[in-house]
Amino acid sequence: GIFGATEIAQERRGPFPWPMSVRSAASTARLEAELEFVQRLANPDYLHHLAQTRLLDDESFCRYLGYLEYWRRPEYAALLSFPHCLHMLELLRLAPFREALKRDDFKAHVSALLEEAWRNRLDFVDAEKARLARGLLAEGGGSSALAAAGGAGGGLEPT
Repeated sequence: GIFGATEIAQERRGPFPWPMSVRSAASTARLEAELEFVQRLANPDYLHHLAQTRLLDDESFCRYLGYLEYWRRPEYAALLSFPHCLHMLELLRLAPFREALKRDDFKAHVSALLEEAWRNRLDFVDAEKARLARGLLAEGGGSSALAAAGGAGGGLEPT
């Protein structure tokens, strides 16, 4: 299966994840494979591919998606580079969403929504940096505090 998802779902022997402190080499490899897979769910093109190949119609695969909910736990969510994959994981539990992903127009819609969310996030981060810089300047830290917080040209200048 794709990234071994079907095989992993079939060979499950008891609850996973195990506590981080008792990981074996096999469980670490499994965690890494599942981390890679769950993060791919953040990619609308990949979701569209899964839908087009009818993998999202497979009941055992859908159960595997339910199993991956453990990634919401803080100790696992902290490992994610693309945390919005958890939102996609949640949406993939809904049959209408899985069905709609088969359509090119819906894939484009999801892509546009994600791009807009990223743009808004970047705008928020830039605004927070500017707020921080204004606060540093207002506290009398001047350019030395600004340099310590990211330096001139580092995006921390007040706007």
